[in-house]
Amino acid sequence: VTAVDSSSVGLKKALLLAEKRGVSIDIVEADLENYHIPPGAFQAIISIFCHLPPAVRTRLHQKVFEGLTPGGIFILEGYASKQIDNNTGGPRKIELLMDLEELKRELQPLILSHALETERNIQEGAYHDGIGTVVQIIGTKKGS
Repeated sequence: VTAVDSSSVGLKKALLLAEKRGVSIDIVEADLENYHIPPGAFQAIISIFCHLPPAVRTRLHQKVFEGLTPGGIFILEGYASKQIDNNTGGPRKIELLMDLEELKRELQPLILSHALETERNIQEGAYHDGIGTVVQIIGTKKGS
């Protein structure tokens, strides 16, 4: 497992959680705009609440596709555009929130088995507690 984040605080938290659960992870502190994902390096890539400017996100999603092995899985959950009306976390800039149809276009090379915008209970600490509007994606890279 490799965790990539631009936040050293987030990576330290990931290390502590991994240690607590008795697993090991590699951590990489990097700006995702410039992070190199080696081609075919990962069987799964997971993006949870990773909110980037649209142009950066689009380029990163292309790198994600290239970084998956054939048959590899991409899982994403992020705050949807409608989250701007909620007070349960996420970016306060609309352009950093996600639109399901845009994501589906960006991720066209993947076979999407799950693509949903939904409201769900968010419990991620004091500032992320209550009903949130999220987008969820599960996609597979063609191949075996």
